[in-house]
Amino acid sequence: MKQKRAFKYRVYPAPEQQQILAQTFGCCRFVYNWALRKKTDAYYNDHQRLYYKELSFLLTDLKKQEETHWLNAVSSVPLQQALRHLDKAFLNFFEGVPSTPPSTKNATSNPPPIPPTLLSGTMELSHSPR
Repeated sequence: MKQKRAFKYRVYPAPEQQQILAQTFGCCRFVYNWALRKKTDAYYNDHQRLYYKELSFLLTDLKKQEETHWLNAVSSVPLQQALRHLDKAFLNFFEGVPSTPPSTKNATSNPPPIPPTLLSGTMELSHSPR
């Protein structure tokens, strides 16, 4: 029988990278919670469901608004992934999987994927076998 191995990695980003990561995670939390509000309002008020495709179009419009222009400062990939995570949570909910879509509260709960372009530069990694 083949034994599986796991490794734990810890990332030590530079101060500039920490700021970029914090900004990206904050934008993802905002988009996730914004989309959650849109979906629940549409379901309870209009008795309709919003899916990823509709939310993606609405996100494009949201990024064009003056009060949320700061969303353009981060990559669109993690923002789109936040919408996909929310869509999957709702699909699981309506299929009977016993979990309601949670509101994202901090950067450690379900962090979004980090695009490779964000990680350019020097970053120190350390790992230890699990």
